[in-house]
Amino acid sequence: MTIWTVATPLDFKQNVVLERFELSGNMSTLSLAHLWIYQTLQSITSPVFNEFVIWVSSGFPGTPMDSDGWRAVDTLLISLAERDPGFRVTLKGSGRWAFVKRHLPFAVSKDLFGFGSLLEDNPFRKFGLH
Repeated sequence: MTIWTVATPLDFKQNVVLERFELSGNMSTLSLAHLWIYQTLQSITSPVFNEFVIWVSSGFPGTPMDSDGWRAVDTLLISLAERDPGFRVTLKGSGRWAFVKRHLPFAVSKDLFGFGSLLEDNPFRKFGLH
């Protein structure tokens, strides 16, 4: 099971100390994740939130990427970076990252992305989520 399949986004409005948010998914389901990611990130009101980490395993997107949906995520990432100039998005795992440049061009142009080591162990595995 991957986190992308969660139908209802998480609501972090009441969490005022959230500093880092990590999620795990499979590249084959990434094309469906934009709405969930957008709605979840939009709910984060914590003034100390400064890192969004995405663990992605290999595979190819199962359906075409929704450019409009990812454009909304791109705009939201820029907004989060304007709120906190130290905000970063870290991609970890064995995913293919070409989609980042294609679907999140503004966040890429603002240098918001970092890439973790492929050798790092995904902490979600110990919970059986990935």
